[in-house]
Amino acid sequence: MRSQYPVEFFVNIHRIAVSINPSEADLAGLIRSESDLYFLGQKLESCTDKYERAANALYGIAYYHPFYEGNKRTALLTCELLLEDQIICAKEEEIYHFVLDVACGNADIESITEWLKNNTH
Repeated sequence: MRSQYPVEFFVNIHRIAVSINPSEADLAGLIRSESDLYFLGQKLESCTDKYERAANALYGIAYYHPFYEGNKRTALLTCELLLEDQIICAKEEEIYHFVLDVACGNADIESITEWLKNNTH
């Protein structure tokens, strides 16, 4: 059975996230670690709810940097997509610092999940 979150799922989101900046267009879809994306897809399959799934995606992409460029943008966009009908309602600056903290390893899955629950509607 095919994974609900194959590597291509993340690559397509990365293409969108990176294409916003024309100077990075040639980096769209360039993978640094396909195995990290494969593992992340498997991890998301085992998550019990959308918050846990979104938190794992945010952490897995922002922290492990599976792409050459645009990892934090891709992580946030993937997170937002996985939240389905929920919208992150924090201020842009707060979101920026939160994603940066995740990328630096200053947040774990539990704290990311809690932050998402407290900052979405």
